[in-house]
Amino acid sequence: MKKSLALLLTTLMYISLCACGGEESQNATGQMLSINEEVNEADLSSSSFWLGRLENADEVIMTIEEINRQNELLLSTWGTDWTGGYYDVKSFPEIIDREWLEERICYLDLKNTKLYYKGESISEEQWEQYYSNLNLDAISEEI
Repeated sequence: MKKSLALLLTTLMYISLCACGGEESQNATGQMLSINEEVNEADLSSSSFWLGRLENADEVIMTIEEINRQNELLLSTWGTDWTGGYYDVKSFPEIIDREWLEERICYLDLKNTKLYYKGESISEEQWEQYYSNLNLDAISEEI
């Protein structure tokens, strides 16, 4: 369940990056990644998809101690309040309801934000497609 939520949040961040129209983004190691390439949804959950974008995919970026310190820093900076941009997956309840999840998916009023895709302001049709892609109607009452 928590892995599914983490994947969902990662996918939403990816969609947001694409909606902003940026041509490149940096990963944790500072390498440039293209974010406007066409990908199919199955690729996003494949480790080979992400590892294939790294020059040194087998290189250790952070030790477990460094990861724990980074997580503590994030928690002390952002807390567990998901609206701050940091999602502490361990703080999620074991069972969540539809309203809880929808609130976290839709907490930003993106439609009233000036966003661009490939240098063009996002159109009404693109917003409709974005909200349709969220498929909120498919969320069960209890997850």
